Formats: sequence, C-alpha cells, structure tokens
Amino acid sequence: MRRASITAIACILAAPVSLAREPVRAPRVPAAPEHALGEQVRGTVMNVDVEKKSFTIVVEDKEVSLSYDAKTVFLLDGKEVDAARLLQIGTRVEIAREGDLARKVEVRTKKTH
Repeated sequence: MRRASITAIACILAAPVSLAREPVRAPRVPAAPEHALGEQVRGTVMNVDVEKKSFTIVVEDKEVSLSYDAKTVFLLDGKEVDAARLLQIGTRVEIAREGDLARKVEVRTKKTH
C-alpha cells in the first residue's frame, strides 16, 4: 500500500511539470509568392505589346502583366496557333505561368463536357 501511495504522489507531482511544457509545433512554412511556379490564372486580355512580347490581363479586378517567349504555347480549343491570334483585347484566357512569364496561353471557345 505504501508503494502505491508513493507512486500516486509521484504521478501527481509530475503531472503539472508535463502539462507546463510548451506544445511541439510544426515548423512554419512560408507562404507561396503571389506568382508561384506553374500557377494557373484566368483573366481577360486588357493590353498587348507585340514588340515587347508582353500583355496585361485583368484577374479579379487586378492587372497582371506577363511576358512570353519562343517557348510559350498558344492554344485555341486545344490547337496551337500564333500569339497574335489569341492575344486580342477582351479575349478571356487561361494561363499557366512561371513568375511573370507565360508558359501556356489557352482560349476555349467550344464547351467541353
């Protein structure tokens, strides 16, 4: 009985110590930048500068300026087309981008099921 009492007292005294420890927290992961690698955005073409190979779209009331290069793919209903054909003011586009560089610009005119 004496052993049980000593064990019980030891447990009672140790409990507040274990409860007082700070909980272990997962390391904080920094937030992704606004234009993360491979991000998909949808917007409406607002401005195009063919000489500078750049264009601006409006995404949720924000202007987003992007550029494109020879590796950028332009698709109209899944078929590759010239940039000038897609980048028309008022056109609704879906873009895969890496930072400020558009990697794929796509326009869908046909509904897909």
